Amino acid sequence: FPVTIAGFFLVERMTRSFWAGVFSTLFVLFSPTLYYNHTWSAGMVRGLAFFLMFSGFYSFYRAHKEGNRFFAIMAGVFLGMTSMTHLFYGLFFALWIAGWWVFEFNKATWKNILFTGGSALLVSVPWLYVMITRYGFDIFTNAFSSHDNDAFLNASSGGQISNLFSWAFLKVIETPIPALGLILAGGAVIYLIHKRQYGLPAVLVLMVFFLSPESERFFVSLAGILIGVSFAGAKDVFKQRPVRWVVLAGIFIVIAQMAILGITEVRDSVIVLNRSAYDVANFVEENVPADGRYLFVVGQAEAEWFPYVIRREPFVSKWGSEWLGTYDDQRLLQNRISYCKDTESLQCLVRSEERRVGKEC
Repeated sequence: FPVTIAGFFLVERMTRSFWAGVFSTLFVLFSPTLYYNHTWSAGMVRGLAFFLMFSGFYSFYRAHKEGNRFFAIMAGVFLGMTSMTHLFYGLFFALWIAGWWVFEFNKATWKNILFTGGSALLVSVPWLYVMITRYGFDIFTNAFSSHDNDAFLNASSGGQISNLFSWAFLKVIETPIPALGLILAGGAVIYLIHKRQYGLPAVLVLMVFFLSPESERFFVSLAGILIGVSFAGAKDVFKQRPVRWVVLAGIFIVIAQMAILGITEVRDSVIVLNRSAYDVANFVEENVPADGRYLFVVGQAEAEWFPYVIRREPFVSKWGSEWLGTYDDQRLLQNRISYCKDTESLQCLVRSEERRVGKEC
């Protein structure tokens, strides 16, 4: 709810329309993609980063449009806090700033960027100092090269421009929202370009080419903003009431579809940390030394919680491996173990563990 409130004020400020903010908020609120990314397992961290990021979007927009130094500084504070909470959200925030900065340049832009960048640096420098002195700068390059963040380089390698554009186009088409929502968002982009308001379209282009395929949550968020813009654009462009009602009906249909999907997602959710899971956790705590490691073959949501519940290091875990540069190896091993679990094959599990040990040796 805090995220949707921040999103409402952002869209309301952009469009000067209360109802545009409401429609955008409802779209985001009902999205199953945003729900499970920000509530399940490590969603408690992603949810906080999501809120800080949207609060920063609002602050930066106010600074960019009004030349307000207070909001420029606050945007930097939110940027620094977002990056410290979750680097992936910090990357999206940086692309947001770049889109508005480069494609809607004005006289106050340079000063705003200095204030925003300076305050972000001041907020994050203590954290950066501790991380770099303890672990070295490699942890940041490891983190940014994980989660397929280098997919852009792979797609553009070999000089095949068609590969790059097809890879980028598929990310937009496969965004988990109804087809009518994509049409409305596309109409909003055309409207903004027609009005020579290039900030949001530029952000979309940067997202398409520089964010990994795991960034669907950000595409859904931007689609929510554009849904609100489509309502304001219809009021501005179409003087005939019937056309406005058609656009409004389309928005209602899309929100209703998202509501059905979102409510179904919540209704069908299963509690993974049940009594049996806690019994296993107690067994491990009683029988495995504090510096020992364990292998617990369960679903991803459970597996993500167990290091915290048991206070032990798992044999196979991709969570946190981004910082160590072992994310791809850990993800491969986890997929193999998941396959063994699905096929109920102990021999398969033993072979996977032998491969893991062989890699470590």
